[in-house]
Amino acid sequence: MKTLKTSKTLIVATTSLLSLPAMAGYGTVSEGWGFVQDDWQVVCDNTRTCRAAGYASEALIDEPASILFTALPKVALPKAQIQFISELPLDDLKPAELWLNNKNYGVLQPNKEDSLLYDLSAKQTQALLDHARIATKIEIRAGDNHWQISDKGMSAVLLKLDDVQGR
Repeated sequence: MKTLKTSKTLIVATTSLLSLPAMAGYGTVSEGWGFVQDDWQVVCDNTRTCRAAGYASEALIDEPASILFTALPKVALPKAQIQFISELPLDDLKPAELWLNNKNYGVLQPNKEDSLLYDLSAKQTQALLDHARIATKIEIRAGDNHWQISDKGMSAVLLKLDDVQGR
């Protein structure tokens, strides 16, 4: 009987440990797995891979859009993607462009695996990171359609990400 109880305990403990990175990746920030500042949050897993996300401010919730940075330890530039929700056919959204403080930073590349995602180039990612230190109007434009992503909290979240990764 003791062996059965020990086996159950081992299975429960192993399952719990294996689910921690998944929980962190999905951003259970309310349970202490990350850091939130205004419209941005960062969640890091036990490998020190961090995901930072910024959203449209509550005032612009009718235009949902988000930015996701995925930062691997010891990799200088994170992967950056933009996701937005629209009732327009996806073909009507192309080409989508990144605008920072009303300056065009070029066309975003549609993600090959997920039609709701757009990938930022290294130059676009660096420009966005450079703008983290100042008040920035972050906008995605596709024809007459505009999505705005809040910059409130971006600097604090990216500093926390750097701190976790020892940068």
